[in-house]
Amino acid sequence: MKEMGKPVSECMMVAAHGWDVGGAKRAGMKTAFVTRKGQVLYPLAPVPDLIVSDIGELAAKIKPLC
Repeated sequence: MKEMGKPVSECMMVAAHGWDVGGAKRAGMKTAFVTRKGQVLYPLAPVPDLIVSDIGELAAKIKPLC
């Protein structure tokens, strides 16, 4: 983020493991969770900004934000 000259709040962590979402949210990042068989969101972590079924769906949802 520093090298790109972007604040944390303008970056997104894309996770396929539920526990990754919590740390990224607490750091101030936007978050996306890609659902996969056997992977669930950590129940005590904050809810991600986006929940998608695959990377194609993620791209379609974030394109308008760019």
